[in-house]
Amino acid sequence: MILVSSIVLVLVVVLVLDSPPRRGVALLATASACLAASAEEPSRTKPILIAKGKDCLVHGIVYPFHDDQARFRSRPLGGCAVLYTTPSTGEMKSLVSTGTIEVPTERISFHQTRLLGLACDAERLYAVVWSSGRVFDHPPHAGLGFKGGSYSLHIFWLADGTSLGDTWLLKEPGSSPVGRPNAIAPGLPDVAPQEALGKGPLKLIEKGAACYGVAFGFEGRKLVRHWPLPDATKGEGK
Repeated sequence: MILVSSIVLVLVVVLVLDSPPRRGVALLATASACLAASAEEPSRTKPILIAKGKDCLVHGIVYPFHDDQARFRSRPLGGCAVLYTTPSTGEMKSLVSTGTIEVPTERISFHQTRLLGLACDAERLYAVVWSSGRVFDHPPHAGLGFKGGSYSLHIFWLADGTSLGDTWLLKEPGSSPVGRPNAIAPGLPDVAPQEALGKGPLKLIEKGAACYGVAFGFEGRKLVRHWPLPDATKGEGK
């Protein structure tokens, strides 16, 4: 970023010296705006505190897509990460990581995941994740809508960050990956939403959480039941 800013500044100085006074002033004003924008760029990746426990910190971070990333294949392009830190030991681990991966084959394809919402109560952290599966096409920007794909709810124990499992969310009864529990969520959208570090579709309830028209109840670390909400819209976070 510093190198790019320096190059821009040098080019502008050359143009200003070779331009009429009024045009030179305009070029300097434009350069100032560009340099100010580049200086603010790192703030887009500043970690956001999601939750704080007795000996834990949960942060969310967005690493935005840059055009120059498109030249690299089999590397995540943009996305989010949810990081869990234990202050007493300094240990950090990733709970959720999303992004777009281009598959380096003759036929262009990609796999994209999006974090759609995060919520936390006194005991658990909940995360809703969307996955495109492998798609034979050019990858879309994570800010654009995408039809199809699959949704899942991931749960973590806040005290130590361990996974309590995940549940495949289905709009109607059907097949889910072998070995993964599923729940009917009638409020699932037809088009995948944009990524979000906020609550998104999640809503906290007593001893659990709800999303997309289905509620999940827990006893400590154990998921004891899930049930449909009377009105699917009640599962949407606000």
